[in-house]
Amino acid sequence: MFWESEVMSAITVLEPVAPTEHESQLAEKSSRTLSYYVQDTEEQTIRVVPKGGKGEEVVTIPAIAFRLLVNILTQMAQGNAVTLIRYTPNSLHRRLLIF
Repeated sequence: MFWESEVMSAITVLEPVAPTEHESQLAEKSSRTLSYYVQDTEEQTIRVVPKGGKGEEVVTIPAIAFRLLVNILTQMAQGNAVTLIRYTPNSLHRRLLIF
C-alpha cells in the first residue's frame, strides 16, 4: 500500500466536466476552426480578443497545450465529460529513490 499512496500523491485528478448541449455545439465549431491552426512546432502564438473587441493580447503558449485544447474541445463536441490529470513523475521518482 506504500507504493499506492506514493503514486496517488504524485497524481491529481480534477473533477470531470460534462458539457451542456450548447457547450457541445460551441466546442464542435471551435474545435473545427482551431484544428486548422495546429502546428508541429514547440510554440504557438494565439491572439485573445476580449468580448466587445476592444484591445487584444498576443500570447505564446507551448504547441502541445494548443493541441490539448483542440483535443478537449473535440471530446466536448462529442458530449464526453473531460478532466485533466496532473502527474508529477519527478516527485514520484525522487520518493522512490529515497525509499
